[in-house]
Amino acid sequence: MAAPPIKPKVGVPPALIARVLFDLIFSPGTIIDAGKYQPKEFRESDERERIAEDSLTTLNYSARYLYGVSGFIRSALKHAKLVQGPALILQGDVDNTVDSIGAQQLLDMLASKDKTLRTFKGADHGFYDSIPPRQNSKHDDSTRKQVYVTITDWLSAPVARDEQ
Repeated sequence: MAAPPIKPKVGVPPALIARVLFDLIFSPGTIIDAGKYQPKEFRESDERERIAEDSLTTLNYSARYLYGVSGFIRSALKHAKLVQGPALILQGDVDNTVDSIGAQQLLDMLASKDKTLRTFKGADHGFYDSIPPRQNSKHDDSTRKQVYVTITDWLSAPVARDEQ
């Protein structure tokens, strides 16, 4: 699982909270550009520019979606203790959206004995533009492949353990 932003690097701006609540009540399908509520460093970053140029990625969400995501974030740690199956958590060490402390907190809370936290050096929130795949990545394929290899190796590991 990709770690939910248990510990966001920045708080949710009050203006975004007010906007989501207003739209949730009066117009839940209204699309909100969540990118304009991000910190200035993100709004002016290469990552933001690549997201804006990529037809497969968006920062525009409905109020209903944003409200639902906030509920998921609030309940993630509470429900982590119920996860007993294998778990893989991915984290980029230069993620400007989610603090790596949140990924560690999630790992610590999981009830599973088979749990792994994998941190990618130099990866931002999109893991070298591999999740989701971006058409206009600044990263070469070999760098992006690290993420896919980590996931496929982890997924195949239980099979290898079962065969022993």
